[in-house]
Amino acid sequence: MRRTTPVLLAVALCAALTAPAQARLFGDDADELRKQINDLGNRVDTMTRNEFERTNRFESMRAELNDLRGQIEVLQHRLDNMEQHQRDVLADFDRRLQALGGGGASYGYGQGAPIGSDDPFAAFAGGGQPIGMAPSGGNEAGEYEAALAALKAGKQGEALAAFNRFIASYPTSLSLPDAHFWAGTAAMQQRDIAAAQNHYQAVLDRWPDSRMAPDAMLGLANTQQALGDRSGSQATLKNLIASYGDSNAAKIARDRLGR
Repeated sequence: MRRTTPVLLAVALCAALTAPAQARLFGDDADELRKQINDLGNRVDTMTRNEFERTNRFESMRAELNDLRGQIEVLQHRLDNMEQHQRDVLADFDRRLQALGGGGASYGYGQGAPIGSDDPFAAFAGGGQPIGMAPSGGNEAGEYEAALAALKAGKQGEALAAFNRFIASYPTSLSLPDAHFWAGTAAMQQRDIAAAQNHYQAVLDRWPDSRMAPDAMLGLANTQQALGDRSGSQATLKNLIASYGDSNAAKIARDRLGR
């Protein structure tokens, strides 16, 4: 049997004494590493969650942006339609004023005027008074002519004021339907839609059998169209065709409705 030398015993004893310390040392390092790993994992989870939330917010914002773009397109389309309606209305009034200057045959104005007449006060019969205008002690005919001349000259504000004065000054005049109609036309060109509606409606309410009634109803449809009331305008055009089917205004109404 071999004896253990003192040196070997000393080495073995040192190893036995240092083993628990090394185990404790490595154990502390492992715990620290585990803690760092857990911390990093938590940070990764947080960053992932934040990124997910940002992505969701981004998708939500993108969807909202697309919705806003769609709303803008709808509003732009409506604006384009309204502007087109305005252009149509103004073009219609331009044609009416041209008809006024040329005797008004194409729109029913100037009934009774000589063929080819250039007189802007088209509906004249002997005595120099507009048809339907009764003689009076004042300057009824002159005031009516002045108001109509202002309208023909493109002075819509002046014409509107003159027709309003005429209506107030001659409440029993037989030319009131005409005066209200032309006042409505002047107001429409001034973009005073409410005043135009009132004048056109006055013709329809008080003189539905007047020669100006069909054109007043067409003017009323124009005001509704200018306000964006497309359904109301179409209803008025249909009523115009039903009530005054043989008039030139009804022909225009049919064209607009595509009939």
